[in-house]
Parts: sequence; structure tokens; C-alpha cells
Amino acid sequence: MFPLDYNFEKSGLLYKHDVTDNPTVDAFFSHTHNLYELLYFIDGDATCVIEDRKYKLKKNDLIFIRPSKYHLVKIESSTKYERFDILFSPNKSFNA
Repeated sequence: MFPLDYNFEKSGLLYKHDVTDNPTVDAFFSHTHNLYELLYFIDGDATCVIEDRKYKLKKNDLIFIRPSKYHLVKIESSTKYERFDILFSPNKSFNA
């Protein structure tokens, strides 16, 4: 699902920059995974749904999603959509 810009097995970290010029309302689907997720919203007309809560996204919002929580980004219009995602394992320690 996410391109690996790091070796996940070694680093425990995935990241993605997503830009869609004309997103469709079905661009994303509800899912869950065993990773923490940070979603940094840059631009667009979208709502983040986590379990039964909805959050209308605004420029520069940072959303933290815990493992095993069903979530999706609901596209509200065909306005250009842009975000960064960082996913990381709850079992991985990161050293500086």
C-alpha cells in the first residue's frame, strides 16, 4: 500500500507524500493496521474518520492514529489533495 522509502524491516518506519490533483470520493477506504500513523494534512477538502469520530481537516492539521483503529480519509470534493503519512511500529525503538 505504501511505497517504502526506508527499509521497514530495519527501520520500523514508513513514510509517504501523497498529492492527488482531482481526487474522487472513493479514493480511500476504511482500514486498520498494527502501526501508529501520523497524517499531516496540507491541502484539500477532506474529513478524517477514526472509528465513529469525524474530523474536518484543515491546512496543517496533524492527526495521530493508534494501531488497530479503523480509519479513512473521506474526500469531500475534487479539490487538490495533499498529505504526508508517517507510519511506525509500536514495537520499535528509535535511537538518535
